Amino acid sequence: MNGSEEMFDRADANAAVVMKLYEECLNQKNFSVAEALIAPSLEAPGGRGVEGFLAIIRPLHAAFDPMVFEIEDIIARGDRVVVRWTMRGTHSGFWAGAAPTHKPVQQTAIVIYQLKDGKIAAYWPMVDRLGLAMQLGLVVPGLPA
Repeated sequence: MNGSEEMFDRADANAAVVMKLYEECLNQKNFSVAEALIAPSLEAPGGRGVEGFLAIIRPLHAAFDPMVFEIEDIIARGDRVVVRWTMRGTHSGFWAGAAPTHKPVQQTAIVIYQLKDGKIAAYWPMVDRLGLAMQLGLVVPGLPA
């Protein structure tokens, strides 16, 4: 096997890890699978490692249940995987100070993941939080901030 074949095999394996994160952990709420997918060194806004990652995911599920992530695109090369997704859910719990509206919402994002030894070691999300805030009436378009 030459170097480029190894790079593609590794990229495919890394994409499979990220797909499993979305399918089993995020969509099926099988949070225990995160242990096999998240590196202990991962720095997340909720803290470090698996618990730091889940500290973000659990409140999202509480705020937008049911919630499903649909992967629109996935691109993998070497140790990086890029995902463009759409989340659809129902605003069923508090989020960003907003009381539940029970309205359907959707949010889009592009996330770059870096994998090391078959686990997600870092990620960089670009999430349309403004679009979600507008759907919930937290921000009114056209008014000064």
